[in-house]
Amino acid sequence: MHTRHLLVLAPLACLPAACKTGEQAPQPAATATAAATATATAAPSGMTDEQCRASGSCSDLGRCKAKGDGCIAGSAEDCKKAGKCKEAGFCNLEAEDCVAKTAEDCKSSDNCRTYGRCDLVSTYCSVNGKDANCKQSERCKTEGLCKAAEGGNCVKP
Repeated sequence: MHTRHLLVLAPLACLPAACKTGEQAPQPAATATAAATATATAAPSGMTDEQCRASGSCSDLGRCKAKGDGCIAGSAEDCKKAGKCKEAGFCNLEAEDCVAKTAEDCKSSDNCRTYGRCDLVSTYCSVNGKDANCKQSERCKTEGLCKAAEGGNCVKP
């Protein structure tokens, strides 16, 4: 079986207990889910567009078109419909994958509101070392994680 890997450049989050000790903790559930779904198992030979459209890779990652042994992102429309568009700003087609391409992709994402990942960096959304991104996040209001730290996380000041 072939496996197709997508590099996800989402920083690890610092959870409250780990923040006190300065250690990095596992990613929050929403981002961990993104990382877990970023590795898509390739489809058997002879995969059709219809089979790809019916798969979780289509609804989650926008990979709705058959190519070779797997499914790829084949249109910007598929990217915009995918769960990762709303969650992480991956709303645009580039090199057969869905990626963030505009500042608006990031600012309108769930990860911006929740984790402060509001700035476009290359093809993903990031805290980008800005306290302002952390301060506007839900995690600042609910957990006190309001300061940008090295590594792209929001931590307690």
